[in-house]
Amino acid sequence: SIASQTLSPVETLVIDNGSNDSSELVVRRHSAQWHPVGRNIGLAPAMQLGATRARGETLLFLNNDVVFGPSFLEDLVAARLRFPTALAIDAVQRDLEGKLVHGVVGFRRTPFRLRGDFPGWFLEVALPAEDASPTALASAANLFVEREDFLAAGGWDTGFFLGHEDLDLCWRAWALGREMILDPAVECRHDVGATSRTRLGRQARIYGTTSGRLRFAAKHLPFEHALTVVAFALVGIPFAAARGELRPRLRALIQFTQSLPAILQARRAFYRGAGTTPRRHFKFMTSKFAAPRAR
Repeated sequence: SIASQTLSPVETLVIDNGSNDSSELVVRRHSAQWHPVGRNIGLAPAMQLGATRARGETLLFLNNDVVFGPSFLEDLVAARLRFPTALAIDAVQRDLEGKLVHGVVGFRRTPFRLRGDFPGWFLEVALPAEDASPTALASAANLFVEREDFLAAGGWDTGFFLGHEDLDLCWRAWALGREMILDPAVECRHDVGATSRTRLGRQARIYGTTSGRLRFAAKHLPFEHALTVVAFALVGIPFAAARGELRPRLRALIQFTQSLPAILQARRAFYRGAGTTPRRHFKFMTSKFAAPRAR
C-alpha cells in the first residue's frame, strides 16, 4: 500500500523484530529500508527505534497488517493541515470484511465491571464519527505525527512490549494539552490480531497485554484503580494456567514487579512536570471522552 501512494513518502523504514520468513526480500523489492533488530524487542521499542532513525519531519507509524488506498498519506496530510496543533492524526480502521474496529475512543461507566484496563469503566474503541473529532486514543497501527512534537512528548515508552503503548502516549499527550484527532475521512483496513494467530504470536500477545495493562495502571491510574488491576492479574493466575497461558502471564508479573520502582518514579516525574495528578487527569479523560449511553 505504501508504495502506491499519490503522495510519495520521503523514506520507508521497516524495523524487523527477528522475522524468519521472506520479509526482507519483499521490503527490498519495494525500495524500502530494512532495519533488522535480530530478535523480538517489542512493538514500542521497534517503533521508537524507527522514529530515531527516520530523517523526515513527519512520521507515519504503521503495523504490518494494515492496508489502505492510494490517497491515504495525502488524506492524512490534509487532516494534519486542518489541525496543526494536534499531536497526532488517526484514521478509521475497518477489518477485512468492512466492520468498524477502530473509531473515536471513549469511556462508558460500568460500576460493576472491575476487570480490564479501567476498573468501573469500559473503553469503547469503535465509536462512529461523522467529522474529525478529538479521541482519547489514537491507534499505533496508523499514527501520523510531527517528529519533533512526538519526541518532545516523550515518544513511545519502550517499557511497553505489545499493547497499551498508544494508550500511554495519548494519555500523556492529553495531560500535556495536546489533542489527538480521528478523521473518519481517512480510512484503512486492519487485519486485527494477524500476528497473534501462531502459538508464539499468541504467547507474545498475552505477555504484552498483561504487562502493558499493569505498567499503564501503575504509571497513570489513581492508586485504588491500579491496585484493582494488579489484584485481578494475580487472581487470574489459576484461570490462566487452565487455559495454557500461565508462562507469559507469570513472566509479565515478574517483569512488572522488577520494573515497579522505575515506573513509580516516572509517574511522579511526569505528573509533576505536567502540573496535574493521576486522579485529576483520570477524571478529565473519563469526563471529556464519556461515551454516549448504549440504547
